[in-house]
Amino acid sequence: RRFGLGVDDLRAMTARGQVRSSVERGDGEDAGRWRLSFRIGNRRWRLTVREDGMIEDDEFSIVTSGGRSA
Repeated sequence: RRFGLGVDDLRAMTARGQVRSSVERGDGEDAGRWRLSFRIGNRRWRLTVREDGMIEDDEFSIVTSGGRSA
């Protein structure tokens, strides 16, 4: 829903390589958390998920060509 897409559209875009994503596992002070990042075009959604699956932080932004939030 964050990107305004239905599941089928998101799957098709992923299959075409139009969705970029990454997962980072926290360590030290951030152990037990993961940061997930999804990007479609210039739109980026980042969220931090706790070990119990609850979303701790959630950010949706428009990014510039250098990857910085506008």
